[in-house]
Amino acid sequence: MKISKSRSFFFVFTGVILLVIGSNSVLASTSESGFSSQHLYNIWMLISGILVFFMNAGFAMLEAGNCSTKNAVNILAKNLIVFCVASIAYGLIGFSIMFGDSNSGLIGNFQPFLLSSNSFVSLTNPGAFPSNGFQSLMQSWPDRSLYTIFFFQLTFAGTVATIVSGAVAERIRFMAFILFTIFLTAFLYPVLGYWVWGSKGWLYENLNFHDFAGSTVIHSVGGVAALTGAHLLGRRKDWNPERGLEAHNQALSALGCFILWLGWFGFNGGSALYLLNIPQVLLNTMLAAAAGGFIATIVSYFIYPSLSSMINGVLAGLVSITASSAYVTPFHALVIGAVGGLIVIIIEQILRNFGTDDPVSAVPVHLGGGFWGTIAVGFFALDNQSSLSEFRHMYAIGTQVIYQFFGWLVVCTVTIIFSYLAWLLIGAILHWWNDPDDIPIDVFTRLLGPKAAKFVQAGLRVTVEDEDSGSDGYIKE
Repeated sequence: MKISKSRSFFFVFTGVILLVIGSNSVLASTSESGFSSQHLYNIWMLISGILVFFMNAGFAMLEAGNCSTKNAVNILAKNLIVFCVASIAYGLIGFSIMFGDSNSGLIGNFQPFLLSSNSFVSLTNPGAFPSNGFQSLMQSWPDRSLYTIFFFQLTFAGTVATIVSGAVAERIRFMAFILFTIFLTAFLYPVLGYWVWGSKGWLYENLNFHDFAGSTVIHSVGGVAALTGAHLLGRRKDWNPERGLEAHNQALSALGCFILWLGWFGFNGGSALYLLNIPQVLLNTMLAAAAGGFIATIVSYFIYPSLSSMINGVLAGLVSITASSAYVTPFHALVIGAVGGLIVIIIEQILRNFGTDDPVSAVPVHLGGGFWGTIAVGFFALDNQSSLSEFRHMYAIGTQVIYQFFGWLVVCTVTIIFSYLAWLLIGAILHWWNDPDDIPIDVFTRLLGPKAAKFVQAGLRVTVEDEDSGSDGYIKE
């Protein structure tokens, strides 16, 4: 049945009126029942977590749009399964390693969150903190429930693994990606995250290293893990060092960028300790993305103008401001985002000259932007002594810059070593699983010898036939 425009307008208008009336009723009822700032803190962090989770759709669209049509299905499958795997691995192991009470400075006390969560359930206060195990987390995030914090941090953990997906797209085996996701979200990322965000993390406690929402902890870690995987996997068939491979659907890529841009308001906004600081965080996030996209567009005009350059500039601006969005002025955010947009174009060219095949420029965006964003904290963080200050100012600019660089370097070095070893081990396991007769007597010589990369590549990478057909060893078509 055809509905006239006037009737459509009437239905929409009526719906809006009912929504307003309903929302006022809800607010009235909640105020009568004791609605407090604690409820607002929890609601905002949960909404932010939902936005961060929705970023995975943006990563999926961006990755699928930048790759060939024949690989679209297996790319989407990886982006779907990554949060399934990360949720279980991070919930069982990673969360407690990252936020469990500990005085070691290196790792949180292991207390599997999902297996022991029954003791946290309260009919009067669901998600209340237990008497021991996460007391430091409760003090660091006042007015939030344990379930709220876990949900928000869980979406961060999934994002780390999703970054890796883009750099290894179109040639990694499905099972290799799952195994690495388990290692990354259950062990490596939580340990490094503890050093910066944990109860007594040594980088924060000893060096005053600051990383507001994860330019180092999330984006640089994901970027380094992606770089090691892309290096071991090698280049895609028919890859062109000048332009890579042609993107099959740039409309999807642009849609993915908009989704990620939207999700970043939750990424950074949800990391704010105080509600009054959220407008500053959101504004800085917006301005940095705009500046990054604008500068990347101008610079790429003199090299090779493309839509992907604009997209990567926006994303680099977002990554760059992630470490400092609560610490800087809107003008500083413009500067940080603009430099991020320049850096991503430069690193793209460097990686192509070295023959590194990164289908979605995950390494330039996340590692390049993550490096600059981390250093920018030292240059631009405000010396604000108010009770709502997010930044703990201790050192002069030069000293803080040095400590920011040192912290970033340590995290990335550890990530390189352990992610490389993890890729080697996973590749060897899958190689021997597919070809049990090829197990050498001296395993370590095969893994650490001069031909280790080629040997491991046979386990990590799909066969030539699978690559031609667009299969990842699991999804056949």
